[in-house]
Amino acid sequence: MDAIKKKMVAMKMEKENALDRAEQLEQKLRETEEAKAKIEDDYNSLQKKSIQTENDLDNTQTQLQDVQAKYKRRKNKLLSMNKKSKV
Repeated sequence: MDAIKKKMVAMKMEKENALDRAEQLEQKLRETEEAKAKIEDDYNSLQKKSIQTENDLDNTQTQLQDVQAKYKRRKNKLLSMNKKSKV
């Protein structure tokens, strides 16, 4: 009879330890899922910023090309005027 009681006490302790361990693992899982969600949010935010930066770069490059074309036209016009005034 004593052996059965000892076995039951041991099994009860094992059960409590297993429940404690399960609770700890569930908490760790929740924390990991929260961290994962934060990382995904950060990633999405950075991805949006990257797309916006790429769009800004494209716009800036287009503006640069426009300014360079204007500069070239005005430079050519100025050179042409200088040639005419020398003649």
